[in-house]
Amino acid sequence: MFKIHTLLAALALASIAAAFPSHAQPSRGTPPAPPPEAYAACKGKTEGASVTLTMPDGKSLAGTCRTMDGTLVA
Repeated sequence: MFKIHTLLAALALASIAAAFPSHAQPSRGTPPAPPPEAYAACKGKTEGASVTLTMPDGKSLAGTCRTMDGTLVA
């Protein structure tokens, strides 16, 4: 009986330890660049213009054109 309790306790601790990395905060490096669709949606627009981005999977996203590194992007 003692062996079963020890085994269950060890299994529980291993499960808890395995869960921590999945909840860790991501590294705080530079954010990823916007997708090409974000640049294409603002082509010919002005800053503050409302645009709709159509992603490769067919989903549409609403956005606003902003200047980022000298280029308009939604």
